[in-house]
Amino acid sequence: MRHSYRLPDLCADENPHSFASFPGREQMMCNSLRLMGAFALAAAFLTPFPALAAEDPVRPAYASSFDRRGWNLWEIFARDALERGRIVNRAAENLSTTSEGQSYALFFALAAEDRKSFERIFRWTEENLCYGDCTKNLPAWLWGRSIGKDPKTGAATEIWGILDRNNAADSDLWIAYSLLEAGRLWKNAEYAKKGRELSELILSESFDISGLGRVIPPGAVGFRVRGLARQNPSYYPPFLLKRLEAENPAWREIRMGAMRTILRGSRSGFSADWADFDQTGTAHGVKAELGSWDAIRVYLWAGMTSADDPDAAVLKRALSPMIRTTDEAGVPPERVVGETLTLSSPGPDAFAACLLPWTRNTRTGAFARTLLAKNEISGYAYYKSVLTLFGLGYDRGIFAFDAEGRLLHPRGMP
Repeated sequence: MRHSYRLPDLCADENPHSFASFPGREQMMCNSLRLMGAFALAAAFLTPFPALAAEDPVRPAYASSFDRRGWNLWEIFARDALERGRIVNRAAENLSTTSEGQSYALFFALAAEDRKSFERIFRWTEENLCYGDCTKNLPAWLWGRSIGKDPKTGAATEIWGILDRNNAADSDLWIAYSLLEAGRLWKNAEYAKKGRELSELILSESFDISGLGRVIPPGAVGFRVRGLARQNPSYYPPFLLKRLEAENPAWREIRMGAMRTILRGSRSGFSADWADFDQTGTAHGVKAELGSWDAIRVYLWAGMTSADDPDAAVLKRALSPMIRTTDEAGVPPERVVGETLTLSSPGPDAFAACLLPWTRNTRTGAFARTLLAKNEISGYAYYKSVLTLFGLGYDRGIFAFDAEGRLLHPRGMP
């Protein structure tokens, strides 16, 4: 089997979506695919393959209807993980809450039209992570329990509060987006205003990298290393940036810089978790970088981008090696080392959820649904749970995005 990839060369600002030929590493890819195929074959013997019958393919444990107001996945997750407006990571010793968890929960509540939970999640986030005002302070990324001394007695005591003041840019974007869309869909002027002002605050943190474009730092502190700017490609869901661009055209530069970041961080067709860029826009370390628990979201976001958005075709072509690997192996790998294209053993079931937007009409997609039928949805499996909610929520037609990034409720996509 030979592979011929056409991967992006985005050096020219005028034409950021131009492509140049890039030869695949045939033997390494074939060896890796054979290895993945062996894992998939073993999984098939251990897990019954779903019959391709005419019945509803979603798992029986959660399938009630396509009515977003009765989205069982969100209800199950919220019942276990949502506590007084915060998503609790119950597997963490400090029972922590992250801005990421808050931002995802805010979106899920919006997609489910769960207005009560949306309000509680937002109020908790603003009061506890944004120092009372999300239009002036970006959310701190980590909140939880620590042990300190009682100022009066000196005895050890629990202290609940912010554990790390640094922000996480992807969470900031999801919160701004969800507020804007809640304002639009629910005709709530307060949400819309806060969403706009938060997006302007995020925009004010952006900076230029010559040859790459305008980007957002992943966090305010710690992402400049020896003259290199560190970026996380999974922090840039294309549809979020399209929606923000509709509010303020200045976001177009961010979107184009984000596309270059994603594509240059995926030179081999497999995204890196992190990529360092110099001031010429050249990515460093990508070939040797590991793509795993962060990078899996790159495929998820790209797959959920509307087919009417020109960026979707660009991303699908650039990421086709991962899509093809998953299709041939039956499941995505947990880790990919960029330089050698070495693929690890299969990833957790939640990784299969992230490729569902690409595989939903194939036997690979049917197999993924069978795997996900046994996936735990709880605060004890926080990250796997949210990946599953995104993948299956999209797969079931609970939500989608149009070419301008607006949230849609298609109720069951074809």
